[in-house]
Amino acid sequence: MDETYVGGKNENRSISIRHDKSEGTLERYKKSTVFGMVKREGEVRAKHVQNASELSLIPVIYENVNVETKVYTDQHKSYSKLKRVYDHKIVKHSKGQYVKGRVSTNTIESFWAILKRGIYGICLFTSKKHLQLYVDEFVFRYNTRKGTEN
Repeated sequence: MDETYVGGKNENRSISIRHDKSEGTLERYKKSTVFGMVKREGEVRAKHVQNASELSLIPVIYENVNVETKVYTDQHKSYSKLKRVYDHKIVKHSKGQYVKGRVSTNTIESFWAILKRGIYGICLFTSKKHLQLYVDEFVFRYNTRKGTEN
């Protein structure tokens, strides 16, 4: 499971909503947050959430993930309490670690690449109001990609 941020680049925004580069990583908070989970070699689930806080993510996780599931995440602080309920393993992206044995977030990262390519390449623009509809479309495409042709 992982979160991603969808929205335009700072330089493409109007001057009135553009932010100073000194704000650093705050740019992602001006974008919409999408949270996703994928079963290895299985289905993906994704949801537009208010933000990447524990309060936003944990209820979605509890609603979608069985307690007997092994959960792999990055070291984002919102996932810190998952070990109380799940067999939780992390990869430390900040230290250049992306795979640790079978533990990785590469599958959901691949879905984010598909989602973003689709939104920026096909849709060009998405409003926060309709973002979940776009996310649902790409979830459907991903989950049915191995279907049979008729």
